[in-house]
Amino acid sequence: MQYKHLIESIDNINFKIDESLAPYTSFKIGGKADLLCEVKDEESLVKLVDAALRYGVDYKILGAGSNVLVGDKGYRGLIIINKISSYTFLPYDDADFQLIRLSSGLGLYALTQELFKQGIYGLESFAGIPATIGGAVYMNMHGDGILFSDIIKSVRLLSNNKIEEKNVDYFNFAYDYSILHETKELVLTCDVLLNKGDVSEAKKRYRELLIKKKYQPQRSAGCIFQNLSKEQQDALNLPTPSIAYIIDKILGMKGVEIGGARISNGHAAFIENFADASAKDVLQLINLVREEVKKETNIELNTEIELIGE
Repeated sequence: MQYKHLIESIDNINFKIDESLAPYTSFKIGGKADLLCEVKDEESLVKLVDAALRYGVDYKILGAGSNVLVGDKGYRGLIIINKISSYTFLPYDDADFQLIRLSSGLGLYALTQELFKQGIYGLESFAGIPATIGGAVYMNMHGDGILFSDIIKSVRLLSNNKIEEKNVDYFNFAYDYSILHETKELVLTCDVLLNKGDVSEAKKRYRELLIKKKYQPQRSAGCIFQNLSKEQQDALNLPTPSIAYIIDKILGMKGVEIGGARISNGHAAFIENFADASAKDVLQLINLVREEVKKETNIELNTEIELIGE
């Protein structure tokens, strides 16, 4: 078998062969991976990546599986599901703040709740986003008026089989972007600076955002398209930079379907898998929206999601 040497080189890892990727994504769409495993500690992740490089096996790390669309023919190589979920308090010279080292597989929802109990806040702006820390760094996740990079102090990366710590300037962070899109380095941990004190207002805001998010479709990848720039919004004289406004109010495309994929009636920037959609259905709907927006506004839409596999 093509992956025999890789499998035999790693102890204490349960590999799955020809495993459907649909259950591992928020879209619930995708073909099979040749090989799949879960990792729960940093040492195993580093060993896996080293073995994949040594034996010439393509690999991809998945966390919560949001913001991705897996192709119908699956992935030729190794998919690693990152379940590394520890965090450590680090010393900091200001008692009003807490520096915390977060593992890349930590889920934001559970982490935010746990930190609230300890009188720490600062993650509430990202309420309801089904992301892990690694994905938040990679995409520079945006929340309620802030970017994830706003709270980052430094990140430990696996780079060319070496572990390196980089400060925030290294990443060239922008809206939905980090330099990791090009370098393909892997996030191991991320140090963030959060607030200490009374969490009551933060918890209130968190609940408000969760209520807003609960109307968003669950079998989706989040917002498919990036919002408009300030210049584009002003040029079109629109009341909001949200691409959902154009799709809904200008194009009237809410509810448009192709196969099992549909532009959500709840939030027009979302495409939902309402009836066993294929990746092909979703891509055709994405292309249709892009064509109609281009025709109506002369704007080329950029997508937020990452395409994986064939």
